[in-house]
Amino acid sequence: MIIYESSLEKFIENCSLNEISKVILKNAPIKGFNVSPKEMSPWENSLPFIASALDNSEIDPSVNVAIEYNFNVTKNRMDFLVYGIDEQGKDNVVIIELKQ
Repeated sequence: MIIYESSLEKFIENCSLNEISKVILKNAPIKGFNVSPKEMSPWENSLPFIASALDNSEIDPSVNVAIEYNFNVTKNRMDFLVYGIDEQGKDNVVIIELKQ
């Protein structure tokens, strides 16, 4: 289960408009997530920095990003994913763990 998923370009736009937390909160109930105010702080503090770093990179803006990927079998989750297909047609994923 993923709480937020979009293109890198849209993610950067959501962050630059300071609306990423609002978008995540809006999606949370639809995706079956209960979000506490404590969980919002890392998003508000960390995600704009990730957006800025990725915006200043050579990464294709059409790659996908996902926030809060939960494993169905366990309670483990990954904070932030960047994924797509490289020039050779191979699937790739980068996992970023947010720390406060």
